Order: sequence, then C-alpha cells, then structure tokens
Amino acid sequence: MQKGETTVGSRIRLARVGLTLTQKQLAQAVGVSANHLAMVERGSKHASEDLLQRIATATHTTYEWLMGTSEHQTAYPEPDGSLEQINDNTASLGYLVELIREGCAEKDWVIEEPVNLANFQKTNWLPDYWFEVKDAPIEYWAFDFNLCIYKRPVLGKDGTVAPAYAYANFLKNMVLSNPLIRNETKYTLVVPNREIFESMIDRLPLDIGNLSVMQIDIPNKKIVREKYIAAQSDKKTYLTKTLQF
Repeated sequence: MQKGETTVGSRIRLARVGLTLTQKQLAQAVGVSANHLAMVERGSKHASEDLLQRIATATHTTYEWLMGTSEHQTAYPEPDGSLEQINDNTASLGYLVELIREGCAEKDWVIEEPVNLANFQKTNWLPDYWFEVKDAPIEYWAFDFNLCIYKRPVLGKDGTVAPAYAYANFLKNMVLSNPLIRNETKYTLVVPNREIFESMIDRLPLDIGNLSVMQIDIPNKKIVREKYIAAQSDKKTYLTKTLQF
C-alpha cells in the first residue's frame, strides 16, 4: 500500500485513480452524487457497508482492502466494457496493461506481476506498471504511461501531456531512483505515435541505466516497436537481442 493511503477515503481514491476514473464517473457507477463521493474520499462523510461493496466492485478491488483489513488489492484493473477505454491516442490504465501483457505472452516471456503496484521497492518513483522478469540479467521492467493514459492532468496547451515534459520527467525519475534498483531494472517510456517515438530516440539520454522507448498502436491494441536509448554494457547484448519488442 502506498504511503499515506491509510484511510478508507484515501484507498477509494487510490482505486479510482488506478482506473483513471473521475469522481463523477465512479459516483454514477455506484449510484451516489459526485459531491457525496468527494466527501467520502475526504473523510468528512461515512460510507455505508453497502456503498463500499459497490465501490469495491466498480474499482475491481475488495471490500477488505478498502477497509484496511487486507493488504491484497487488485493491482491492475482489467478493462471494463461498460466504461470508455480509448480516447484518441490515449487509453485507460487497464487497457494499456493488457496490451503489454498480451505482447509479452506473444513473445513467451515469463513475467510475474506483483500483488500490489506499490510494492516496487527502494525508489522514489512508482511506475504506472511493472513486473518481475524471470531468467534474465535484470529483475524488473517498469513502464511510464504518462503520454498514453486517458484523463491525465492537462499539461499542454492542446489538452495533452507535452512530450518534452514527459521525457524530461522520465529521465528525472531515473536519476532520482536508487542506483541498485536502477541497475537491475529496465525502464520504458511508452508513446502513442511515430512522431513522438522518433523525437524521443533522437534525444541524448543520460547514462543512467537501461532505458527504452516503446511505440504502441492504441486503437489496434498492439506494440509497434521499441528501441533502447541506453543500456548497461554487461546487459546490452541480452536486452537488445532478447528483451526487446
């Protein structure tokens, strides 16, 4: 569980944000007003057991986790057919995770997902998605979906996250991460189109670990290509020949 997620309201918010749902969308799904849900998340209003059960169902987690009596939370929400999953070149977290899962399955890569996303250890950065890689010279593969997640905060004038900002933030997260974890982790910035992909690989990265840029086709739900922009010398051969889309 992430630091600070110690109340029922904060856990509801964590589960909601994990699905990239607004308060209004979740409120409609569980049959209450957005104002009512906002007060529950803030802790100024008590939620009934029935409401918490509905919230748990809508956010693909458990009543026990919301109540704080269990540490087990559904880490990655599955795409929900009742909710819009794609908006132009962005998609819900569940949709993006499933896209990566299916790509790994096609490659027959053995991966192991954590029970809880917050279990990514010893770093100041929490990836949007990560898993352990089996039988490889690295231990973890972490993904930054900042340019692809539906309903992210507006940072660009056109209502999207600016690619240059996303790239700078991606590198900053690597610099600030624990060197021991960084050296054993592959970090991937996921982008939604060719133009952004090509602009990312032309940039000069810092020599800070194993970094790649991955282009995905969101409407067709597939991985288009991937290229390393940095790789440690002792892992480069394996990464470029074996663990690359």
